[in-house]
Amino acid sequence: FGLVLMDVQMPGMDGVEATRVIRSDPGLGDRRNVPIVALTAFAMEEEKQAFLEAGMDGHVSKPVGLKELTRTIDAILSSRAGCS
Repeated sequence: FGLVLMDVQMPGMDGVEATRVIRSDPGLGDRRNVPIVALTAFAMEEEKQAFLEAGMDGHVSKPVGLKELTRTIDAILSSRAGCS
């Protein structure tokens, strides 16, 4: 898969912790770098910053709009393509 849509509020392990696990697991090899987009009802600037600091590449607020989601995914994938 080329991108993860990560729900921030999940039972057991939230999306922030799941992202930290993905980013830190050496057993995943290059897959640790998969783009991760937070899907969240949280929209305050400090919350968005916390998602980025946890290793997420972007975020989309719920309810998710197709245009916003597409724009976010395009921006992340474009920026990564430019880094290759």
